[in-house]
Amino acid sequence: MQNNIIFFLFFLLVFISTSVLAEDDLREKYSDILLTDHHGLLKERDLLIPIKSIGRKASKWQCFPLKDVKLNYETWRDRNELGEMDNRYDYYFSVKTKSGKHIYSDRRGQNYESFWKIIFKQWVKSKKDGEFVCINGVGPIEDSDAKGRFLWDWDIVITRSRCFSYFSDLCYMKDKTRRHVQEVNRE
Repeated sequence: MQNNIIFFLFFLLVFISTSVLAEDDLREKYSDILLTDHHGLLKERDLLIPIKSIGRKASKWQCFPLKDVKLNYETWRDRNELGEMDNRYDYYFSVKTKSGKHIYSDRRGQNYESFWKIIFKQWVKSKKDGEFVCINGVGPIEDSDAKGRFLWDWDIVITRSRCFSYFSDLCYMKDKTRRHVQEVNRE
């Protein structure tokens, strides 16, 4: 019995050490694109997705406590694709950190359906999904109007079991615990 307990404790110690080393290896291997601790949310395959699509130098990952990330939006009226007046939404994720404020923006205004029924709905579900969120974006550009404010175009948002993306091919079925979320249909 005592041998079984010792064997179990040894196995547990090896497993924990391997997990910690693997996380440190990711930060070391991808230090140019993984800017913060990823809190176990990202795997190597997550880090490779944006590299394949837009290049290693442009795309960066940062992970934040979910409580520090806010979804903000502005609305206005404009003509839609059919020429009818329609509400449009510009939205962005904002995060205050020690290094400054990070703004992850949408690339263009969205219609009601895209914003409220897809983006907002997925964000509300994500806020209930653990303590941290990782956001991938292109940038940063330091805002010339506000020192310490960094502007990004967001691509991917990942929480413990959710993934949603601006472009349709950036999220995929990762494993049994992370569900694929249908992205906004962009014309």
